[in-house]
Amino acid sequence: MTSYEEKIRKFSQDNLLLLPQIIGTGSGKRISKTAQAYLNKLSATHVEPSVAPKTRSFKQNDVKLSKATLQQIETYLQANLSNNIKVDDIAQYVGVSRTQFTRRIMATTGMSPSKLIMNARINAAKELLASSTLSLAQIARKTGFSSGSHFTSVFRNFTNSKPLMWRRQNSGSVAVKSAEEPSIRELDEFSIQQTSLWIDDNVRLLKSSKGLGWKDTFAAQTDELPCERAHVPVDAVWLAASDRPCSIRRITSTGRWDRTTGKHTVSLLGSAEMAHDTIHAPVRAYHLYLRQSIIDEVAEEIFPSDKNRLRIIETFGADDLILYEAIHAIMTALYDPTANGRLKIDYLSRVLAVHLLTHYSEVGSPKTVSANTFSAYEASIIRDYVSEHLSSSISLEDLATLMGTSRTNFCQRFKATTADVTPQRYITARRVSEARRLLGNPKLENAQIAAICGFSDQSHFITTFRRFFGVTPNQYRQIIS
Repeated sequence: MTSYEEKIRKFSQDNLLLLPQIIGTGSGKRISKTAQAYLNKLSATHVEPSVAPKTRSFKQNDVKLSKATLQQIETYLQANLSNNIKVDDIAQYVGVSRTQFTRRIMATTGMSPSKLIMNARINAAKELLASSTLSLAQIARKTGFSSGSHFTSVFRNFTNSKPLMWRRQNSGSVAVKSAEEPSIRELDEFSIQQTSLWIDDNVRLLKSSKGLGWKDTFAAQTDELPCERAHVPVDAVWLAASDRPCSIRRITSTGRWDRTTGKHTVSLLGSAEMAHDTIHAPVRAYHLYLRQSIIDEVAEEIFPSDKNRLRIIETFGADDLILYEAIHAIMTALYDPTANGRLKIDYLSRVLAVHLLTHYSEVGSPKTVSANTFSAYEASIIRDYVSEHLSSSISLEDLATLMGTSRTNFCQRFKATTADVTPQRYITARRVSEARRLLGNPKLENAQIAAICGFSDQSHFITTFRRFFGVTPNQYRQIIS
């Protein structure tokens, strides 16, 4: 770092947002005479700028902006990050012309007004990445970027790192208020973000183990409408049951089923397996995820002399009352947030692992989540982006940019994650699923629903809807009415 950069950083260490950066540093470009004169002045003496009167932030003959003015600008930027901030707006806020503001902000910070605004957006985005679980699309919206892909592109230019990679490296680096004991337990508990469970308008979460401190098990009760579901690979065994018979079509890497499951039947999906489900009728579902690590631990205890590893095999609609009752017992523990409840879960998790290993396993190493698939967290980012942009055209390039990869690599990873479902079919399925939900609103016409869900016109909407569900939108309205 050059001496004048050190002086500027020292001068501005109380205002990180407006940390001066001289354009051209280290690139062979010469520093401007105005900035050099400013730096020479700083090297001779360091005098705190005087506080400007409230009616005006600085005098017309001043060269630099006062510290009070910089603080006013910072306050304005923070309050308006989600809006389209214009240079004219900031200049008017501090009481000068656009030309005067541009010249003096350059002399003071070494940054153009547009770069100053973008710097504020990036710093705010960094804080949200480090201290929250918001998706990239949500952070982009809060910090004023036009889209998730725009945010990803600008962030990478500023930091030489993709947002997701930066979050992994800096998660928790910004302090977040958290004093309750349950949130401390949440730090190492099995969270919903580590599962393939997807909550949206079609799947309503009724109760989950969030905040209960369960380390090896995640449980949830949901009310689900007819919809399509892609379950991404996770490092856990997934068990699912329902409170009534349910018609489901499931496609996995090893097979395809299309039938009605019984009330007490249970379906299993092994660790790092994927599935694509189509649910044909409303149902209350029970989801249970058991970490692969607890399966391995129990296997070593009950088969100490067996050197062969065991893996849980995929099963659809198993008529197993013992398995169903074990799941039901764990679901009742959701309503017991005490230490006794956690002890009960530790015991039940191992009992369940024993049952799975003795009845639903085979010799072979359990799969691990492939690096060629999207993680559950990355899949949630894609889902959020598609949900927020259904009314517009979503291109493959948009999704690839969002995830910081090429279009070819995105397609390969997406299909590997969703049991060979293409991005285009996934987006179309989301459109018709949302359209089916909106058809329940008699105030909305078909043309309005087509526009909301991103169909090119009403004819395209009708054709696509009939291809997916076998009836036209009007026929579907008659059925549900």
